[in-house]
Amino acid sequence: DLTLAGGNVITASSLDTFTTSATLALNGASTITTDQSTLNLFNTVATTLNFGGAATTLTIGGTTGTAAVRNPTLELGGTGAATIQTNSNDNLTITPNGTGALTLTSDFDTPVNIGTSANTPGVLSVVGGFGSNAALIVDQLNSGDIIAASSSGTTRFTLSNAGVASLVGGQTADITSLGNANLTLSAGGTGDLRLLSDSDTDIILPYSDFTSEDNSVLYTGASGKLFA
Repeated sequence: DLTLAGGNVITASSLDTFTTSATLALNGASTITTDQSTLNLFNTVATTLNFGGAATTLTIGGTTGTAAVRNPTLELGGTGAATIQTNSNDNLTITPNGTGALTLTSDFDTPVNIGTSANTPGVLSVVGGFGSNAALIVDQLNSGDIIAASSSGTTRFTLSNAGVASLVGGQTADITSLGNANLTLSAGGTGDLRLLSDSDTDIILPYSDFTSEDNSVLYTGASGKLFA
């Protein structure tokens, strides 16, 4: 039975299937409803589903619950950049399930920006300020290094869990200043500034600047080795 009631409502109390090969137009209708708790819509056959192509505002779902998108790839944006944002001042959390990883991809012409899209391009570019806090805060909760930096898979710099900085070494200058600025090493408080050596580790200074033993506490030999 298919009945038109008042010209505005279609009631199909015993209709199992409604089939048409023509376009179904609901002109003048603003709401389609069901009294069922579950509704399957275009759930078979159609592998490409175009929906709401003219919509500039699209609302899906309620204010609570879960919206499940089962397709493994989610593409956003039509003719411009895409934005994911929350309503009001709500937090935004992206969490992979179980042991899944959260990956932000980057390649030779695709940077990852934190701050704005106008950042200086880089594999990871961070621009911004939050009060007087540091721009980058890292809190290592396990026993590993706080920071490990590498180049082409070779470790070049580490900051240990205890705060010890280690450089790859062997360079013309492992620690240097930019331009013609002075380089100052200073111990805090009552701490000492120490240069340590052992039986197979020498302290080398420029030979031409420390050549005399006369009235010198420290001097260097021809090799630049430091003597006292």
